[in-house]
Amino acid sequence: MATYARLVPGLPLLCLLTGLALPPALGCGGGDGEGPRATVTRVDPGGITGITGTNVTFEATGTNGAFGYQWNFGGGATPNTSTAAMPTVRLGAPGTYTGTVVPTNLQGPGEPFTFSIVVTEPGAPPSWLVQDADPAIRAVGSTDLAIVNGRLMVAGYDFDNEDLRIAVAQVPFPQTGADWVAYTLDSAGGVGLHASVAEIDGRAMVAYYDFTNGNLKVAHARDLSPNSAGDWRIQVVDSQGDVGSHTSLVEYNGRPAITYQDNTSGALKIARGRNQSPTQDGDWFRLVVDSTLTVDRNFAVGSRSDLAVVADRLTVSYLDTSNDDLLVARLLTPEPAGLGTWQIHTVYGGDVARQTSVVDLRGRAAISFYDREADDLKLARATTHLPTAGTDWLILTVDDSPFVGEFSAMTVQDQRLAISYYDRQNADLRVARALVTEPRELTDWQRVAVDAGSDAGQLTSIVPLGTRLAVSYVEEDNNRLRVATSQASW
Repeated sequence: MATYARLVPGLPLLCLLTGLALPPALGCGGGDGEGPRATVTRVDPGGITGITGTNVTFEATGTNGAFGYQWNFGGGATPNTSTAAMPTVRLGAPGTYTGTVVPTNLQGPGEPFTFSIVVTEPGAPPSWLVQDADPAIRAVGSTDLAIVNGRLMVAGYDFDNEDLRIAVAQVPFPQTGADWVAYTLDSAGGVGLHASVAEIDGRAMVAYYDFTNGNLKVAHARDLSPNSAGDWRIQVVDSQGDVGSHTSLVEYNGRPAITYQDNTSGALKIARGRNQSPTQDGDWFRLVVDSTLTVDRNFAVGSRSDLAVVADRLTVSYLDTSNDDLLVARLLTPEPAGLGTWQIHTVYGGDVARQTSVVDLRGRAAISFYDREADDLKLARATTHLPTAGTDWLILTVDDSPFVGEFSAMTVQDQRLAISYYDRQNADLRVARALVTEPRELTDWQRVAVDAGSDAGQLTSIVPLGTRLAVSYVEEDNNRLRVATSQASW
């Protein structure tokens, strides 16, 4: 089929066919004053502080039909110049540099846009304080950590008593066990497995699995500082079949959203609150996100799911346990309305195991996971704001030490990733911190053992704590629910 260009008066066909800003003598603009010049409104990352020897990818936001860019990094990177749309450079010697990018449209080059580049030497990782958040638990089945009204809150499953436990920090930076209040939140049968905690409408909410009745339940705090079970309201969200395992809870547009597994059908489901503070069954609607497998609980989609808001859309990472693939589902509409509103694809077709974690990294999804075949910690980073296939992802190795990467959790602080995970070979809790906003190489990370000397680091969860980091996890030797906090920024 032929393709035709519609001629615009005064603009030669050559310009339309080539898309070039040719010299004024050819009548294609380039200084003849016809139409606005291209401009750059921002550069990401702008005002970057990066570590010498690490890679950084730059991206310009252009206007007025900008289709080309001329980059100059002021001597602070290699290569020092580029015409790529999104150049990746390696930062040079420590110092402060001024970069420029010049956009081009059919009218020719626009005005230069300047941005700063600060290159530093890598600093030493901070020390960590390790403490027991809930000494009453002697066998921990799951943990999740959140910041609620400026305080750390940990949800844990008491394996011995089959109860849901909550530990709430009483100060912003807890230093001892005395800085925590811990109590049983729900003891009605076997409850609390796979708990997920978040701040919803300014108050704490916990989603969890009632495995005695096969229900998804939530507990919502009645006030800002819940320090006893009486400070919570508990309700059943979904009781259709055996449902509610592998929960993940976030606030989306001021209302709760929960992903979880339907163990009866093998499907991945989502429950969405109809208001900020749902109190009854009619305050929720429940939908299937992925039902590609309708088999028994040994093979299912939705296992080890993690839910996040990425570029203003709900995004969930999860496992397909029939073939151990890593999948992602992204909401295509402002609110879920059924199977057709989700874009689902395989991110990594390999032997993926344990838990996954997804976050928003500068408007693009990033997922940490354990590659069981390679026995290492990996990161999948989307190369576009709207990934639709595995080719839209970079698969990177974060830690290639033997037998590392299980139970990973991830957060973003200061536009850089931090990942907590388990080192099975040494039985340690480890944390990897990206030195740059968009890591590509092993050298773009610092890795440190946070809790060594005992079997520690399973079932991790990580959050920013001001300029510091906090991690909850299980210490297996003594069956403790622990929290480690960095004692300085990193």
